[in-house]
Amino acid sequence: MESTRPVVTPRAPALVQSPRSYAMRGHRLEQPPDKLVLVVDLDETLVYALRKDRAPPPVLSAADETPGLAQLDCTTVVLGDEQFDVLLRPGAVEFLHRMAKHYEIFLYTMGTQEYVSQILPVLDPDGLVFTPGHVCVWTPEHDRTTKELARVGADERQVLILDDALYAWREHVANLVLITRFVGDRRDSALHVLPQYLRQIHASYFHARTPARDRDVRVLLAQLCKPLMARCELSFTGYKHPSPEAMRDEPICQLAARFGATLSFAVRPSTTHLIIRDGGSAARGTDWATSPKVRLALRESASRAPTDEPILVVSEQWLHASICSLWPVDERPHVLVHADGTPVTQQPAQTPLPHSADEEAAAECGGADGARRPRPPSAS
Repeated sequence: MESTRPVVTPRAPALVQSPRSYAMRGHRLEQPPDKLVLVVDLDETLVYALRKDRAPPPVLSAADETPGLAQLDCTTVVLGDEQFDVLLRPGAVEFLHRMAKHYEIFLYTMGTQEYVSQILPVLDPDGLVFTPGHVCVWTPEHDRTTKELARVGADERQVLILDDALYAWREHVANLVLITRFVGDRRDSALHVLPQYLRQIHASYFHARTPARDRDVRVLLAQLCKPLMARCELSFTGYKHPSPEAMRDEPICQLAARFGATLSFAVRPSTTHLIIRDGGSAARGTDWATSPKVRLALRESASRAPTDEPILVVSEQWLHASICSLWPVDERPHVLVHADGTPVTQQPAQTPLPHSADEEAAAECGGADGARRPRPPSAS
């Protein structure tokens, strides 16, 4: 029997930040002297929301790895004449309260005020995390695909961003801590892992011997990440960029470089991974298997000594997952081609990653293929 799910009481809209940003009003954020600023996304970072079906929700078999929302304890949000199931990411409330000891926390979402005001009592029931003016919602005067730190009004040298959307923060990649997209998996542990890194950055900032005016969390974040992929040299194929210089400006490449990876773009004797855009996706198929770079990578691997590692031809999901995990993840689930050049066919199809802010917004709202049910009026 389906349990009765709570319908939340919206929090007073006075908590939600005015559409006019601090910067527009000529003000700067006044933050405690012992805290930094953490800007946190809402949808698919802290919560997952799906519109209720008119038909009864499907009952998944025991063989299904990921439970459906019908099997979990959800909150119901009402928007107009529609209802949505909203599931908290495991550890979300605890994460926010733990981080509030070290950071002034802002919620920055492309969701509407009507939607956000119903989520706040679930995320922050006592109103201790998101204080007045610390919630940025979407309004018609704002772009739905781009987020700006100007709305927060804090010194960018003191701001970290936690978001599953990479391209929405294209102008602030140096501040971004990328997190995996939460889609309802109750085994998700991302918010249990991150606090140790965020506390380490906080401690490094305030224990530094350099003058406060010379401290920068972006530098500390880069120093923390730098060793994690230092042994990786990455080449790329399938990306539509006119030059290696343009490719280096890609946010995913900026993050890879921050993690210490060498970006060679050409396949070289020192290359460790060849990253294929959309490799492993059902839409792409296996047309990449005969690309010049793949053939070159296979020839280079064949010429290496038996004791040397071959070039691993992997999907870009491996790089994305490694960045989100703050450590190189196992390549085996992402390898796309055998040493003899034949595609790996037993790998499950992978969902293509967005490559622009517009694609991120489309993916979060259901995507062109309609594979996911529509979401609340929120792009991120």
